[in-house]
Amino acid sequence: MQRRSESRAASAKLVYIGGYGRSGSTLLEYLLAAHPEVVACGEIERHLRVFTRRRTCRGGRPKRARKHLRQSSSGTRSLLTIAGWTVANLACEMFGFFHPDRYLRVRYEDLVRTPVKVLGRIFARVALDPPTTLEPTATRTNRHQLYGNAMRFETLSPAELKEDAAWKTAMPLAYRRLVGSLCWPLCVRYDYEIPEADRDQVIDPITPYTK
Repeated sequence: MQRRSESRAASAKLVYIGGYGRSGSTLLEYLLAAHPEVVACGEIERHLRVFTRRRTCRGGRPKRARKHLRQSSSGTRSLLTIAGWTVANLACEMFGFFHPDRYLRVRYEDLVRTPVKVLGRIFARVALDPPTTLEPTATRTNRHQLYGNAMRFETLSPAELKEDAAWKTAMPLAYRRLVGSLCWPLCVRYDYEIPEADRDQVIDPITPYTK
């Protein structure tokens, strides 16, 4: 039994999901865990930074903690979000540049629109056959997401996936222009269309590298 466990541990493959907050990483991990050979562990790095706090994982009830939030202006939050999004994606780009055979880019929009196709690419990369179904089951015990979006506590069917594009109408025009003017290089690289109102703020785009 011990040798079998050691053999399984040696053959295990780690899939690290990189990205900025609210980018669909928890959703992707949730859907990947539809495969019986996949174990979702959640945001391990975040847990290591706050390991002294008592938390429960996806398999139990979460313990709610009081949070003291520092108030800031919408403009400041927008700048912090832009900086965080840019740094997170540049870090992923660097990993992809140095390890192209171990890197796979997944866009949130593609995941929501064609989850079977996107997950199939990932399963093929780690030499796993796609599961017979992506539908959640009550008996599944391979989800242990300690941190992440609160949707990890829900029972979600792929048929219920709906793209969250509220920012296109809810975000004030001034902030959309700010985001468009500062994020356009990566937006171009990821095939995101820059809104008409933002295009006059953009200089000639750089040509993204291809591998």
